[in-house]
Amino acid sequence: MAVPRYPEKFVSLDGVTTYTFGLNALAVQESQAVRVPMGVAIGADSQHDFLGYGVSPREPRKLSLNWLISKSTAALVDTELDNLKSDLLLIGKGKLYTVGADGSERWIYARIASMPQHSRAPGQLTHIPVSCEFWGFGNWRASAATTGTQSVTTAGTQSFTITNAGNVPVRDAVFRLRANAMQGFGPILVRNSTTGEVIYSGRVADFADSEIKVDGNAQAVYYSPDDGATYADDYAKVRRGSAQAGLISLAPGNNTIVSACGDVTPWLWLINPLTQNYSFEWSFDAQYA
Repeated sequence: MAVPRYPEKFVSLDGVTTYTFGLNALAVQESQAVRVPMGVAIGADSQHDFLGYGVSPREPRKLSLNWLISKSTAALVDTELDNLKSDLLLIGKGKLYTVGADGSERWIYARIASMPQHSRAPGQLTHIPVSCEFWGFGNWRASAATTGTQSVTTAGTQSFTITNAGNVPVRDAVFRLRANAMQGFGPILVRNSTTGEVIYSGRVADFADSEIKVDGNAQAVYYSPDDGATYADDYAKVRRGSAQAGLISLAPGNNTIVSACGDVTPWLWLINPLTQNYSFEWSFDAQYA
């Protein structure tokens, strides 16, 4: 019978060390505070919310796990306790995985908030209740990356859709714009019509397989003349929307991406369109609150 999403394992970032949680009496509690800057207004009830209509920033989440170690001998219980403490401590920052009712995995960057706790009462020879707490950082992520590619070959603008299957925005997507011919792109404008974000690069493809890489995780833009074998910082050639904090994010659901090559106005609207001949590739983890 399917069960609601539950913690499965804690894995080191290099994938070498894995601790799998027991399923015997496994229970989990997840909580996460938000930050709301408020101030007292003289003569007014309540307090003023300085966020206005904005979304509250979130603190790291706390995950508390409880389960029962049960083995055939007392010696095996001791060994399991030793492995539990050692693995969770030495992994440091790792990936905490859960499994949903549909069998899908999600993970989050995490580390222990305290060493595992356990207790033993008289008569408990082959089972011991244990508990541990984790700090979870950022969003839950799908275990498999979402990838795709779109051929862009039109003069003027070309639109296509990228779907974010998660329920929160993705701000660390990686986009690769790979020329299929000399001058396959450039100067180039990319706009997410769903979020209103736009970036413009004055870079022109020197060769076929020249590439612009927009890295949302690093908040950086790179150029490669050799299909990604080497990269150089290219942020100096990039312009963003005037009120835009980051690069290109992806809202939950469908995102309409508009690409065009040519000159732009100071407000980043296209003029003098040029023919495009490049591949637009994307890679990101769908994320969940």
